[in-house]
Amino acid sequence: MQTLEYLFAVITALAVHELGHLFMMLILKVKIYSARTRFWGVLIGADYSKSSYVKELLVSISGILANILGAHIFFLLKQSEYAYAMLAYGLFNLLPLYFLDGGDILRTLLLIIGMSESTVYKLMRRLSVIISIFIWIVAIYFAMKGASITLLLTSVYMISVCFFDKTA
Repeated sequence: MQTLEYLFAVITALAVHELGHLFMMLILKVKIYSARTRFWGVLIGADYSKSSYVKELLVSISGILANILGAHIFFLLKQSEYAYAMLAYGLFNLLPLYFLDGGDILRTLLLIIGMSESTVYKLMRRLSVIISIFIWIVAIYFAMKGASITLLLTSVYMISVCFFDKTA
């Protein structure tokens, strides 16, 4: 598969993922007030003040589910490159980092069981740093073994978000 084809497969996976979130927001009648592009996708600002944590959870999960459904469809269409891109993007978003869907899912579950917002915020920030540094160490190992540096670049991005992005 050529580089341009990989890029198009990843963009397709990203679009399907974000459309999954938007579709669920539409179904649940969640008000959207902003959308900002990020390196790994789109940060959709939504008003959950009049919603339940269950709605937040469903919206967070819906992007990942859209990727899984998209992967299934692409496998049926014998387009394995797109299917793998869908799966990879969905699984990546399951990481419990505060700026990914996995982090939103964990944060919402912790709030549902009664943890305070400030405690959850601190926990999610620390967990994100620990996981990002662990992935960075693994990436260095693989890069030294001659593997692709994509994971290394991704881990550097993740660490920089943890330390420098205070808006997510």
